[in-house]
Amino acid sequence: MATISGQSVTNNSGPVATGVAIVSTPRLSADNDGTNETYGNGEAIQVRRTFSAAVNVVTTGGTPRPKIKMDPNYGEFWANYASGSGSTDLDLSYTVVPMNVSTAGIAVLANTLQLNGGTIKSASSSNKDAILAHSGLGHNANHKVDRQLTPPTNTATTPAWLPFTGSTRSFSGTPTAASMASLTVTASDAVASVSDTFNIVISAAPPPPSTPGGGSPGSSQPRATQPPPDPSNFARNPVDWSPEGGMQALPTSISEIGASKPSGASGSLDLSTIAASVREEFQSHSRGYYLTTRVFGLDEQPSLVRRATGGSRWLAAGDGERYEVVASSSLLLVKIWQVYYRPDSGHNSIELLGDTFLPRLDNRLTEPVEICLPAPSREAERVRLAVKGRLDPDWTVLETTVEDGMVCADTVQVAWLALVLAPEDEASLLRAAQGCGLVRPHPGSALAGERRARADSPLSASRNSEPAATRNSLFPCPVPVQPSADEFGLR
Repeated sequence: MATISGQSVTNNSGPVATGVAIVSTPRLSADNDGTNETYGNGEAIQVRRTFSAAVNVVTTGGTPRPKIKMDPNYGEFWANYASGSGSTDLDLSYTVVPMNVSTAGIAVLANTLQLNGGTIKSASSSNKDAILAHSGLGHNANHKVDRQLTPPTNTATTPAWLPFTGSTRSFSGTPTAASMASLTVTASDAVASVSDTFNIVISAAPPPPSTPGGGSPGSSQPRATQPPPDPSNFARNPVDWSPEGGMQALPTSISEIGASKPSGASGSLDLSTIAASVREEFQSHSRGYYLTTRVFGLDEQPSLVRRATGGSRWLAAGDGERYEVVASSSLLLVKIWQVYYRPDSGHNSIELLGDTFLPRLDNRLTEPVEICLPAPSREAERVRLAVKGRLDPDWTVLETTVEDGMVCADTVQVAWLALVLAPEDEASLLRAAQGCGLVRPHPGSALAGERRARADSPLSASRNSEPAATRNSLFPCPVPVQPSADEFGLR
């Protein structure tokens, strides 16, 4: 109450909003520049409203909330009251969900604070309603949102000497004694979750130097615990110590695995183009490549391969089709590992190529590699190779060739692999396309080399010298317009 010219004037307004700020800190760096500016899936965005005086918040009938805005096509969302009653600062929180994207950074919309059934009143004896009108904030590039990112967490099983650094999304440290630890890293989004477990074995330290006279001071050194054995369906190829890459054996059944190594493998993966996919900073230190393969039965991964009522198995592809899985085949999880030298530590390290590998999120090779698996004895012309990245929602069915009893395809992604059957009508179209040379393997593949050799043969040269009309009468292929892969349903 104030006095003006002898008259008392009472201020009937309650506390007013004097400021707004985003007070949470993002935990991820989408551009890997070392500065965290991005919220990932499951992270909380915290907005603070400051009032001119302390306020009390009652949420019995509802929770007060203002609106925040993502990118134009990704909508507006409510940030619910979280804490601060009894003070001048109210914190309001929103948790990122898979539908959220804001590459420009989130914005706080002006004059959107609503009580939503709750109350915000002065904390003084006046108990007056707070004035809800407030200013807003424009899009802030220091507070971006990417629904595809999930911040890793450091679990209780991680040793104290191996902390997680959020800015680089990495674990690093120096052990202090011989020990064994297990580190599990999980990445997930709305459609999938994937984990990798790393067994860390720290060998015993060398014994201390002997004392003069040959005595040995101190107690014996601790002994490292042996890591658990590899599962019976796991194979690790020997490292091909060549920076260019080469042919790798690919087991396609558990019977082709012995002592955790490929044994009589019937499949292959041609890594002759893999060097192009090595990151520039690793190229001068790249030393070689190897594969790891796990072989599963078709019923061991029900989230990937599903069983139909009649007993057949099928998988869902990104083209919207369901493809029947070849009954006699296996489900493979194949990983390409690059070995590179680290000058800072003087040791070799490894990186996964062809699929997501934290902190690197790209999951495609720069140049395709060729995978060949044995073709089934029946309906080989219908067989396709399907691939699925660990975080992909659906499978991709590749353009496939069948020759000399092998099903081969070029792919820029290597992770889950399966053999499927194309619909009958698509198979007949593909047979015609292959006969006309319209579907070919990657030019650098071994299969393409065999075809070039046949093309250089005298018989091929004789046929190519014939007029087009004659060739078409003998080989009725569509010459004027080459059909696209879409016409065969291959994309």
